[in-house]
Amino acid sequence: MSIVYVLGAGASHASVGTPLGPDLVWNYHEDCFQLSELFGDAAIETGPSFDNYRKFLVLMEKEFPELSGIVEKWDNKGINIYNLPTLQKRHYVDELLQLLQFKQDSQSMTLVRQLTFQHIVGSGMVGTNDLYERFKADVLAKIPNGEVSIVSFNFDSYLNEAPPGVTFDYLLDFHWREPNRLHYCSSPVAIPLIKLNGSFDWGICSQAGHLNLLHYFLRGDFYRHAKCNITSCQGVLEPLVILPYTDPSSKLSKLWAVAEEHLAKAERVIIIGYSFPPYDNKVTELFQRCLRSGTKLEIVDKKLLEDKDEAGAKTRLRIKYRALLPGVKIYEDHISVRGFEDFLLNGKRRKGKLD
Repeated sequence: MSIVYVLGAGASHASVGTPLGPDLVWNYHEDCFQLSELFGDAAIETGPSFDNYRKFLVLMEKEFPELSGIVEKWDNKGINIYNLPTLQKRHYVDELLQLLQFKQDSQSMTLVRQLTFQHIVGSGMVGTNDLYERFKADVLAKIPNGEVSIVSFNFDSYLNEAPPGVTFDYLLDFHWREPNRLHYCSSPVAIPLIKLNGSFDWGICSQAGHLNLLHYFLRGDFYRHAKCNITSCQGVLEPLVILPYTDPSSKLSKLWAVAEEHLAKAERVIIIGYSFPPYDNKVTELFQRCLRSGTKLEIVDKKLLEDKDEAGAKTRLRIKYRALLPGVKIYEDHISVRGFEDFLLNGKRRKGKLD
């Protein structure tokens, strides 16, 4: 049986504590406070880890008059700004990027890009990675070679080939690899990990386009002064990632083609923590093209935290996915609203109508 796991931000949030959409960048100061203590930024309000955060607040105050005063609050209280103003959807990073793209404000887009990296990397460094390790050991390792692949929309590198466990193939030709990544394996025995939005540990050289496979875990300030590791190059490195409303890199076009091939052949597709946000029309169209009426679709979400009515939460998810993927049969028995951890604990014991 051909199986494709689809991973969204909810999977990394459950395993490591990385921020979800509404919290992205906005909660950087709170999520990364402990990290700042670990690495010695004693002056929280003015330390280098928070320079970009203040610039972000200045940008938000400029773009949204209703947020007037947040910079002064930060300057006076620093880390104690925990009680942020009530945010509207248009204040979220995805909506902000659309606005900045429309204004062609590349400098501000670079700022948001840097803070997104710092937030995701920083928040994950103070958490554990238990669920991804269990996913590797208890799920992926027990599927025969060649029968499973992963399509991921996450920038982070917390699901990786570090031992113990399975190896992954990112299906890209790297010009340089970090020596510590000895277990990276581009071969038929490795599980394809198809990261359609790129990855923070993929550094691309702005001078010659060299692709560097970096360490699994990077400091939030890594890309401030990062250089290409090709000796004859030494160009500036940037993370190869696609943020909402930004143009995709030609380096990743191959991965979209491979993902389409894997999804079209899949007999079973398990979506964990991905919600098909409105700005990801390209993703929705990809799934609509690939999934067939006979594809066994399973949804793993954590709607039970928002809706204590489990049956109602499942019904609403089924209605949503029937509208998104009208050609695919979706059964409530194959919808879990208890999250990634419950899926790992109890997924094997569930029996659905298509089994």
